[in-house]
Amino acid sequence: MATHNEVKENMIDPLALGAAIKSLRLARLITQEELADTLDLSVNYLSQLENGRRGITIPRLNELALALDVPASFITMMAETETGMICEIDF
Repeated sequence: MATHNEVKENMIDPLALGAAIKSLRLARLITQEELADTLDLSVNYLSQLENGRRGITIPRLNELALALDVPASFITMMAETETGMICEIDF
């Protein structure tokens, strides 16, 4: 069984995950209000998520990825680059 420290080391940084989500949303020219409405979330929750102040469940991440038209694994890969930014990716 993994220790608390081992689990923590394998977690994605919430700030990086939020930056990745925001970067994808902006690349799609979607407002926070539009995305929140699509996902039946509050704008406040989405803002906190994008700013790394809220966590996200796997099912919610999958819904978010679907709304952004990317695989959830792409969002986590972006977050793991530590910048959360996308560069010259064709959608």
